[in-house]
Formats: sequence, structure tokens, C-alpha cells
Amino acid sequence: MRPKGLLMWAVAAACSVVLVLLLFRPHQAPKISHSEIREQDFVKLSSENKALKSQIESLETMLLAAKKSLAAEPANEPEPKHVGAEQPCDVEKHIHKKFHPQGFREVLDWEAFDSAHVFSWKRTWQVMGHIGNSRLELQQVVQQGLQQLGPAAHLYKWQHGNVRVDQLRGVEYYLDYVLRTPTPNSSLPLFRRISFLRPIMQVLVQEADPAPANAMDETVYLILPLSGRTTMFRSFMKGVLAAIPKHSPPVHIVVVYFAEDTAVDETSRAAVEQLLEFYQHNHGLGFTIKVLMQPFSRGVGLEAGALIVDSRGGHDPLLFFCDVDMKFNFDFLQRCRANAVAGHRIYFPIVFSLYRNKPNVVAAPNGAWRNYGLGMVCVYQSDFKNLGGFSKTITGWGREDVDFYERVVKQGTLEVVRAVDDGIQHIFHDKLCDEGTLTEDQFKDCIGSMADWEGTKVDLGKSIATYRLQIGRLEAQIKELQGQAVVPGVPGAAAAAAPAPVVDQQSDQKEAEAGGKNLQR
Repeated sequence: MRPKGLLMWAVAAACSVVLVLLLFRPHQAPKISHSEIREQDFVKLSSENKALKSQIESLETMLLAAKKSLAAEPANEPEPKHVGAEQPCDVEKHIHKKFHPQGFREVLDWEAFDSAHVFSWKRTWQVMGHIGNSRLELQQVVQQGLQQLGPAAHLYKWQHGNVRVDQLRGVEYYLDYVLRTPTPNSSLPLFRRISFLRPIMQVLVQEADPAPANAMDETVYLILPLSGRTTMFRSFMKGVLAAIPKHSPPVHIVVVYFAEDTAVDETSRAAVEQLLEFYQHNHGLGFTIKVLMQPFSRGVGLEAGALIVDSRGGHDPLLFFCDVDMKFNFDFLQRCRANAVAGHRIYFPIVFSLYRNKPNVVAAPNGAWRNYGLGMVCVYQSDFKNLGGFSKTITGWGREDVDFYERVVKQGTLEVVRAVDDGIQHIFHDKLCDEGTLTEDQFKDCIGSMADWEGTKVDLGKSIATYRLQIGRLEAQIKELQGQAVVPGVPGAAAAAAPAPVVDQQSDQKEAEAGGKNLQR
């Protein structure tokens, strides 16, 4: 190698070494004080905080826009699955196991039905036709049974069915079908029974109640038509006072008194008015009384009382149509306020009717539910007017409530709440059914009411057995006297001397009780 080339190589190598040393020498950071470090950290954190706030505001804006979009558009919810043979597993998840009764009263009885009737010992009418929902239900279950049989089945007739309700499982059915056989060689029809269940899937909360928030504070205007009956009215007012505790929402009594131009009517009217003034002065119970100089008509009286309340003006008042033979408590008044909603609902409570000489306790031996009684009503004034009020052409006892109820149902603008209510009872009293003053239908209803509420079957059996024993003993006495009266020579002497038979009352009572039990059987 030439010296000149060697020299150039040495210079290049030296430059490379110097460059390497400069590139790979250890880095020394500039010295910074602690205060400068804290200041830099603060600036950095402040910047990150501002960025996060900006992101949060952006996300909130997006969330608000999404909520508005969801509110504007209907939610695309999945349609509920229908219960059928294609998805038994889905149904079984929601069905409770069958209940195993432990005693006679726990057994769930079946009702029977065919294409025209329902047969049940539990109902007042033990044989009745299919009406309303019952008719629609029958059509659905029979059709579903045919689908279960399949398209190859040739229906000859639908024969019979059984149904019962299990509150936890649902409505259970047995359906009996008679089919024509598809093969020509068989002449006998086929009997097929299908058992299926309309399940209760789950408990669902319905829409919010339409009653306003202050509904339980409403004043109840009690409308009472009255004619005479001052003793019962005195007992009625004691019951009203007991049903209104201190500091409870008020009740205002509106009495429409029917009178004629007689001294008796004037005395009774004065007694009623004095009693109302007493309760107003001593207990603060408000009242209004209106006298109508005409024969008693319940529909006319209720209509007149409703007009008195309406003439006061102000907000829409709550009316309670009542009778003097009723007794109610505070719980009933609260249900009257809750079940009647202006423009939505009207309340027809089913009252408990007491038998003769029974205590005022809601229990089977003391009375029964008056399921056909429609006279007690809780309704707002606006709804009452829109429905046309009570008929003014019906006089005497009954039928005006049936007429009003049928119009409410047919009009269909209000939900009818028809429920048993243990807070209101009908007090037993003797009833006068005058065939001369009542129409044929009113007279039949009056006689039927007397028979229904006289007592239980055992009570009626005891009365009938007692009367039969008394009649039998009287007939025996008459025969004995007639036989002794034919003594020759002294007519009637033996009859006069004959001692009267001794009546064993304890024996009569035992025989009457036995007769009552036999009649019940």
C-alpha cells in the first residue's frame, strides 16, 4: 500500500472512531428544580382534565340524542310467543307443578260445559248459557283442540268439556271429541280426549291507575231516598257516624224525603230533620234535605239528590247512592273513592245481606252475598249525567237499578267494577210486597228477595218443621174435640170437660231441628 493511501485510511478510521464516541456517549439531562417539576405536572394534568371534560360533554350530547330518538320511534319489541305444541319446553319453564291437595276443601273442582251450557254447583245459576267471554273462550279452546288433532281428523261432533282454574298454573281443560274414522272398514266413531292448559306465564303490572293523586280525599255525597222508617233511619245515622273517624275525608248526607199531606208524614219528616240537625251540631256532619210531596220512587229520589249536589257548583262531586237499610264502614268509603274514577270507572259493590236475627258479621251462617243487587253505586256526577241518570217512570220497589246498570254496560264508555265488598251490609227487615201497587216483575222480585234473605236452608227447615208440628197438634185437638162433642144428651159437655193436651216445647224444638236438617239434605 502506498504511503498516501495509508494516510488517508488512517484519517478515515480516526474520524469514524470520533463519530462513534460522539454518538454513543452517555446522555446527561439538564438539571431542573423541584418547583419546575411540580409546575410541569400541574400543566399536564390540567390539559388531560380539560380533554376528559370535553369527551364527557360529547358523550352526554350523544346519549341525549339517542334518548330522543328512542322516544320518537316505537320500540321494536319481540312478539310474545304463542303457546302451542311446537314449543312445550318454553311453556314448561313458566308453569308451576301441580298442586296436591291435603284435604277435602283444597280439591279444585271441575265445571262441565257443552256447546250451549255451563254446569256448576258453585254458581248461583247452576245451569247457564255461554255469554260474553265464556262464549269467546269456548270457540278458542275447541278450535285449538281441533288443531291438536291434526288435519287428518274428521270431526263428527264436539261432545263435552271440563274446565277449572288453578291460580298458579292457569286454566285447565278436558275436551272430548267424537271423530269419523277415515277408513271405510270402520263404522264406529272414535272418541278422543285432549287435555291442555292455558298457562299463567308471569305476573304483569298493568298501566298506571287513572285515579288522581287526591282521589282518597274526595268528599262523598251520600244520596238517600226516604219515606217514613224513622227508627231505621236513626240506626242508619249511628252507622254513618261510626264509619267516619276523626280527621277523615268528609261525608255529606243528602236526604230526599217523600211525603204526602198527612199528619203522620209531617211528624216523620220533622223527626228526620231534627236527627240530621243533631248530628250536624254535635258531630259536624253536613246534610241537605229535600221534601217531595208525592208517592215514594227510589229512582226519582236519587235523581233529585244528584241534582241538589250538582247545583252547588265547583268541581265534579263523587256520589254514593245508598238505602236506609245499609250499614258500611270507613274501608268501604275508601274503596268507593278508589274504584270510582271520573271518565273511567263506576263502582257497583256486591253487598253482604244478613238473614233474620243474625249478627252483623260477614260469615256464611249469617247471610250471603247479594249478587243481583245493583242499587248501591259510587259514581261521579259528570258520568251520571252522561249516562242519563235513573229512570223517572219506575215507581215503587226495585227495577230502577237494573235499568241503570244495563245502560252503563251497553254504553261501554266506563269500566264497571263489580266486586264483593265486606265493608257494606244489608240489614234484614220485613218486606211488604203489595201485588196491587207493584208491577208483575216488581212483585216477583220482591217475593224472591223475601225468600232469599229469610234465612239459611237449615233455618227455613226448622221453621217449616215447627209449623207442621203445630198444625198436626192442632188438627189432633180438633179431631179429639169433635169426637167428644157427640156425647148423647149433653152436647159439648165432654168437649168442655176434656183437658187440653200438653205441648212439649222441648220435643217440638228437637223435632224441628231434625226436620230442618232433613230438608237441607
